[in-house]
Amino acid sequence: MTDRINIPQYIHDLLHEYSSVIVPGLGAFSTRYKHAEIDGNVNQIQPPVKTVEFNERLKINDGLLVGRIAQAEKVSGFEVTKIVDEFVKQSHEKLDRGQAVSLPKIGELRKDATGKISFSPFT
Repeated sequence: MTDRINIPQYIHDLLHEYSSVIVPGLGAFSTRYKHAEIDGNVNQIQPPVKTVEFNERLKINDGLLVGRIAQAEKVSGFEVTKIVDEFVKQSHEKLDRGQAVSLPKIGELRKDATGKISFSPFT
């Protein structure tokens, strides 16, 4: 069942409804909205932008991700928690091997030289 549930897609979908989505044991993805700006130097309007950020310190399960997946997939929260835990374990293993974790439509996680997880959003 782990392969059948697309956790990055659920994160992406939830970020359209909520300003923050916590992946228990991994960290939180949050959105930041930047208003449209006028660049008077070149007479151009920069459109509004919604960017995604990552905070590896927010790891406590708030129930949002697990609850959404459980509801949509019609499985127990306990089962979804195990699936998310496996996703997080696999992600940490990839990061520890120096590999990137790509989250389609969201961005890419990597570990920097200090062992801190860095995030590069997809634009």
